[in-house]
Amino acid sequence: MNNEEIITRLKDEVGRTDAQTERECGGLLEQIAWVLLSSADGNTTFVKSEQILSTGRVDIIVLADSLQPGGSFRREAHVWELKAPQLPLFEVKTKSQAQPTSHLYGAETQLMHYCYSVANDSVLLRRWGLLSPEHVRLGGIIIGRDCNFVDIKKLDDESGKQLASEAHEIREIFYYRRINMRLWTWDKVIDLAEQQHLSHRKIDGDPSTLVDLKTEISATITATP
Repeated sequence: MNNEEIITRLKDEVGRTDAQTERECGGLLEQIAWVLLSSADGNTTFVKSEQILSTGRVDIIVLADSLQPGGSFRREAHVWELKAPQLPLFEVKTKSQAQPTSHLYGAETQLMHYCYSVANDSVLLRRWGLLSPEHVRLGGIIIGRDCNFVDIKKLDDESGKQLASEAHEIREIFYYRRINMRLWTWDKVIDLAEQQHLSHRKIDGDPSTLVDLKTEISATITATP
């Protein structure tokens, strides 16, 4: 499939209401993993991952060769946690406050544990060419959609959305920015992919390297011309 076909299929899976489609969306996202990094993060190596760690299974890890002062490159790993697009991010707690759902709380906890586990796994660091545990980064969390940003419950839609937006902004200021972690909905992923895929193909070409990490002890590298 080309990028346009992948994005179309991702839209279909994100829009489903008959099932939670985390795994389907994750499989498609692996094929357009460039959407997870900005150009400032460097030249990317795309990692197809269901990497097993002592703390669980990492959904996706993206490796990037980041340009350093003096012209050298440094390999960095960006760890991402994926949740189903059918799950809400926030829920209304009181008439004046919203809070993260258990799904988002759980994703935050998983992401931090997975990032810590990768950073302290000497086998993975050596395999991926990472010179220091500090070169393992929190990528972010992808969960839910803009239309289910908040589980409204008893409040009207507009009041609930306002409380959820405030809760997100507070969390962004005091938490996410400080640890350089992103919180995206699947709608944002699709929007970024649609904006970037044409210019990405023209400038950089399609991904040339895919690292398949389905087991702890081996990796299969498939290269295309």
